[in-house]
Amino acid sequence: APSPKATANTWIIGETARTLSEVNQALTEFRFDQAADALYKFVWGRVCDWYVECAKPLLDGAEAQETRQTMAWVLDQCM
Repeated sequence: APSPKATANTWIIGETARTLSEVNQALTEFRFDQAADALYKFVWGRVCDWYVECAKPLLDGAEAQETRQTMAWVLDQCM
């Protein structure tokens, strides 16, 4: 995982790790419905609704490269 300084980037890395843990636990228990629900809520509720909006201003500033790397890492973890 990247080691960002911007608050939004740090937040989404923590949310990604928490969601991956939840998904892995659900898959271990063969609860595919819970795994799918966790991923859906993460992608739409956290990444699309919050992180993308919070990251937009960062893409024009000093944190642009960090934000791009963080976004790429988050999307890669969801695949």
